Amino acid sequence: MKFTSRMRVTITDRVVASTRAPREAALNRREQALAVRLLRHRYGNDVFERCRALPEGWLHHQKQLSLEYALAQTLPRTSIETNGYRRRYGASLYPSGYLLLADHAPLPTSASGGWDRAAIGSLYDDLHALFAARVELEKDLRALRAQVDGVLAAFTTVERLAEGWPEGYAHLPAEMTASPAANLPAVRIADLNARIEVLKEVA
Repeated sequence: MKFTSRMRVTITDRVVASTRAPREAALNRREQALAVRLLRHRYGNDVFERCRALPEGWLHHQKQLSLEYALAQTLPRTSIETNGYRRRYGASLYPSGYLLLADHAPLPTSASGGWDRAAIGSLYDDLHALFAARVELEKDLRALRAQVDGVLAAFTTVERLAEGWPEGYAHLPAEMTASPAANLPAVRIADLNARIEVLKEVA
């Protein structure tokens, strides 16, 4: 079976996604922990207890801490494509200029903003390191994508891919290698049509 460009793109995307997921999850946990430390640094270690003790409705539930523009400009950031790797319609800066908590929580109104260098205080180095780690991840994934693309370009058939790089072949969806419907036995086509009609009746 011919190894198509669509198959190459699918495998590359899946390899990159499978690599991104665990590292991004770890960075998300690190970001959430830092957001908690920033809130306690700014408002006191008992900020969550004091806010929860107030009557319901007195405080908004918040999850995002927005960094001041001037502060964000001092942090490591990179441009990434916003509408997919293959079709570029624009770019945005990553990481974004905010931190997320794990869940929404009642917090002082000022907690969502005002995060300048003074509010960050001694935790600036930790914030800088977090942004640097996210930028490093994007660099690693871009290099990985280029390497996978290069390896896949050497294969012209699915069979050769399965033999030469079985780990890459494992990322190829089964439906991409299935035989065309025209080659299916007539009885299987008939069974499929009958099932569709039955499901329509049930609906």
